[in-house]
Amino acid sequence: MNKKWKSRPICAAAPEVVQTYGLHPIVAEMMAARGVQDVAAAQRFLYATLDDRYDPFLMKGMAAAVERIRTALEAEEPIVVYGDYDVDGITATSVLVRCLRALGARADYYIPDRQAEGYGLHAEALEQLAARGAQLVITVDCGISAAELVEAFQDRLDFIVTDHHNPGPVIPPAVAVLDHKQDGCTYPDRNLAGVGVAYTLCRALWLTLRGEDYTADVELVALGTVADVVALTNENRIYVREGLRRMAQSQNEGLLALLEVCGIAPDAVTSERIGFSLAPRLNAAGRLAHARLGVELLLAEDAATAKERAQQLFALNSERQRKERELFARAEERIAELGIQTCDALVVDGADWHPGVIGIVASRLVERYYRPIVMIAVDGDIGKGSCRSIPGFDIFQALTACQDLLIQFGGHTQAAGFSVAKECIPALRERLAHLAATTLTEDDRIPVLEVERELRLADIDVDFVNAVATLEPFGEANPAPLFMTHGAALANVRRIGVERNHLKLELRQEAAVCEAVGWGYGERSSELFAGDRVGAVYALQLNEWQGRTTVQAVLRDIVVEDAEPVVLHRDMLAALYPRVKSLLAGREYIPEQLERILAERHHGVYSPRAIALALTVFTELGIVTREPREGGILYRWGDVRGKLDLAMSLTYLQYSKGGGGHEGNDG
Repeated sequence: MNKKWKSRPICAAAPEVVQTYGLHPIVAEMMAARGVQDVAAAQRFLYATLDDRYDPFLMKGMAAAVERIRTALEAEEPIVVYGDYDVDGITATSVLVRCLRALGARADYYIPDRQAEGYGLHAEALEQLAARGAQLVITVDCGISAAELVEAFQDRLDFIVTDHHNPGPVIPPAVAVLDHKQDGCTYPDRNLAGVGVAYTLCRALWLTLRGEDYTADVELVALGTVADVVALTNENRIYVREGLRRMAQSQNEGLLALLEVCGIAPDAVTSERIGFSLAPRLNAAGRLAHARLGVELLLAEDAATAKERAQQLFALNSERQRKERELFARAEERIAELGIQTCDALVVDGADWHPGVIGIVASRLVERYYRPIVMIAVDGDIGKGSCRSIPGFDIFQALTACQDLLIQFGGHTQAAGFSVAKECIPALRERLAHLAATTLTEDDRIPVLEVERELRLADIDVDFVNAVATLEPFGEANPAPLFMTHGAALANVRRIGVERNHLKLELRQEAAVCEAVGWGYGERSSELFAGDRVGAVYALQLNEWQGRTTVQAVLRDIVVEDAEPVVLHRDMLAALYPRVKSLLAGREYIPEQLERILAERHHGVYSPRAIALALTVFTELGIVTREPREGGILYRWGDVRGKLDLAMSLTYLQYSKGGGGHEGNDG
């Protein structure tokens, strides 16, 4: 998919910022582009600590919440923390339960079953909690949209709602509602995750009852904050930076066990590793089993229990990955069956789809099609939907416009969920596609890579990468910087990995050389050849091997800017045909191995690019086959007999002189 490279505006850094903090000039300019433009802002961005957090009592409803919990503590009333099944909800539940128990509370928790109950408060669950003697229910990461349920149960249960989602038109009639997005709330930071709001309640409790601020479990706040993809600015930045630092000294048995099964050293945790390794394993509990496994892990007080739960989560995540691959293939089939490949929003439904993985598959389909995706798992007459969108299309607003077709819905601008009657799905598909068609512009339909600036390879060294790391932790609203380089020459292009689905290469510019890796770029090896002049967009990281530290570029996009034109013709294909047949007689080759042998045999006659395209023609004609094997793709002889029509090859028609004629291959 073509991508648009968009350079961020270069903002001049204030000289006093550069001088005060000894910043690399480029890093100072990048900070300025992020709104950090004076010494005070730089101090907070670079060095703010837990001491720089805001007064928790600035959050509307906090005084009432603390007073009600104080009463519960004094009367030894049972308290139930009612959470959510994602990582934000799991960490928020764990943080608040740990704090309440440390204060001596009779605190328990309840997490709804993702498949059986779905998101938020449920009447049946509240009935059970009341019957068991609960007197105070504190929601975390949910509850702001449950006004009717809170009202229905307020004569039997007291509620404190803590949430970070957008409030609806009616605020729940709870003892207290803590949501920094509600009208009248003066809390300065409006981007906290659910775990951040819950932690702010912990701080207020600790200040009131212990006379000091609460600083425990910041690692869990960091975990939930990164996983929920909220802006890593202000307090979120403080929590994530401090939480990552504390991972190395954490005493949380569950967190340590999770790091161990993920193969991550406690002192090597980054926001990226949280997002791609820790969070998916915690999420797997709610997707395939029950999220209480995640809470049990983070509340575990002994290493044996923690290890057992961590191993369970690891196994569940492996199963989740398998189901995800299967469902992705089925979704592609359904898209083809519906004939909606060119629609501006894709609503894809299927029976017996696992509702725990439809959100992940929706995200993968967004990457593939770059348009809003709605995945619906149909069970009987009801479908559960998960939505993922692209910038320029507010999926929550779109669902609001479709609410007459839905049973219920909720979410954010880029991700949402809903339930719908099966019979309404076709109408929903048509309406969302129309809304997207009338909302999205042509520019909206092209994925954009935001690039900090263009660099020469000579500008890149270990010191520069370390200077860029000053901006960490990276995440939403403070993305890992991307850079671009034009006119670099390719060298040593090769596929790597067990399944050979990754690419490793060298970028060379004048005397400078930079190693680059492209995760998932393996198939691009058929279009990238040594000597090509390319443009590349990449992130930078340090690679340590045998005591030596080097810079590595992690590709986000790469395009050939200057390649010798290739013209395929019958004589060339006829010359290669017998050689390919001889090589593949009774043997199999990985693509780059066969291409290299042929290039060496015909050195100076046909370029590596021409040979790769010729093999593609042979594949399209069935002369050779590309078959998946463990460890990658293998070429085999197809043994097609009879005369072949080159016009049946789209590659030949594209690259043949004059557009391709009806020439036969009589090999």
